Amino acid sequence: MKILQNYIEDVLIILGMLLIVFATYLLSYVAAIYVLGAFLFALGIFFAYKPPTSKRR
Repeated sequence: MKILQNYIEDVLIILGMLLIVFATYLLSYVAAIYVLGAFLFALGIFFAYKPPTSKRR
């Protein structure tokens, strides 16, 4: 359970992003591709400025 506590916010953010993409896909396939691209672009910028470290344990 301790391991899950270290990563719970990351899991919730990724699940939230997946649900947003899925809901957009239900509306329009092309719009879902744009939303997914925007999320991946934003994650790329975020990890460029704040790279993940292995010091979470």
